[in-house]
Formats: sequence, C-alpha cells, structure tokens
Amino acid sequence: MDDYTALLTTIVPTTAEATRVRLGEEGVGWFSTPTSLTLKDDEGGHHIEPLTALGYVLPRHRLKQCRTYQLIGPLGIDSKTEEAFIKHTLDTRIEVGTHCPDLEALAGRSMLSGLGKVLNVTFDNVAIPRVWNLTVTAQHHCYDPVVQHAGSMAQYKGEIPSPKIS
Repeated sequence: MDDYTALLTTIVPTTAEATRVRLGEEGVGWFSTPTSLTLKDDEGGHHIEPLTALGYVLPRHRLKQCRTYQLIGPLGIDSKTEEAFIKHTLDTRIEVGTHCPDLEALAGRSMLSGLGKVLNVTFDNVAIPRVWNLTVTAQHHCYDPVVQHAGSMAQYKGEIPSPKIS
C-alpha cells in the first residue's frame, strides 16, 4: 500500500476536556478532544465541520476545554463512523489563547497539503472571469489510533483560488 498522507494545518477551538482513548493507561497516550473545523461555503460564509483532535501526549499536555489551538498533523477519516480527525503531538500544537475567535475569521484559513492519489479533477465556474474553482478528488491514508487500523480518506474536495489576472 502506498503511503499517501494528508497534513492539515488549522486553528481550532476546543469544546470539551480531552479524554484518554484507552482507560487504564498511564503516562504518554492518545487523548481525544472534540473540536470543529471552520470552512468557507460557496456563498462566502462559513460552515462548521466536527473534527476530533487526537493527541499523543502526557496527561498534563492534553488539550484543555475552551481554548484555541493551532494544530498540525495527519488528517484522517474513520472508515466506520466517517468522522474526521487530526493527529498531533506536543511539538505540533500551539496554544493560541483562552478565547474562541470569531469562527467566520477562521473560515478558509486551514491548509491541507500532502501526497495523494488523484482520482478526479474538475474545473467549476470557468465561464465566470477570475472566479473559478478547481475540485480535486484524491485518496489519502492515515492510521487511526483509536480503532487501530489504517484508514483511507476516500476524497477531499477543496478550493484553490484562481490567479489574479491583470
């Protein structure tokens, strides 16, 4: 199996305390925290998607409730629940603050990069000058530490802004 990993850089607010994935463990382990990913919609507003932050950290370094963090890590989708998750460690997260920024200000600020197997490419709105979208459907893989299996992120549809024409 080819190792295609999609890395997400995003700023997310936490909505609850992190909980240990496997009870009974001590020390370093996986902690799950509910967060949300704010995306731009077609009308220029924002759309909120649930996102689980999975941190491999010491208990004292787990994400805290009602905080905002910048996370960098592999993005995956659980093949059974179809819920998105981002993995992080102490070195790939930064606490931004103890407040929740305006979600509209976060919309469209995440960045997805990585290698993937391109399944389809479509240009949308090409008839409108300077306003077109490139939709890429790609396949990525990510190991899910909660269910302990390698999952396939079947597709990602994102927008790449058109270049400015002068």
